Amino acid sequence: MENSDREMVGEVIEEEPLTVESSPSRLEVCFLWVLVAALFVGVLTRFQTYTRVVDHFGDNGSYLQASDAIRHWDFRGIEVKQFWGLSYLIAGIS
Repeated sequence: MENSDREMVGEVIEEEPLTVESSPSRLEVCFLWVLVAALFVGVLTRFQTYTRVVDHFGDNGSYLQASDAIRHWDFRGIEVKQFWGLSYLIAGIS
């Protein structure tokens, strides 16, 4: 019987197990990650600006407000909601 006949009859044909050699390399995984990240940013910027999305997503606005207050050393009107250490880091990097 040929292989195609066996598959039609329903016989189980054992396949070789996956080996480490068949897994993707780190370079392939990094390339895939960069490709997906670029696709994500590309789709996001197609419909709206990236900075607007980042500024208004989750609690990012509060962190940006705190880091801006630290950078300009003007704390009037600031409600302390966030951990100030991260805000200092953001202000230092920017």
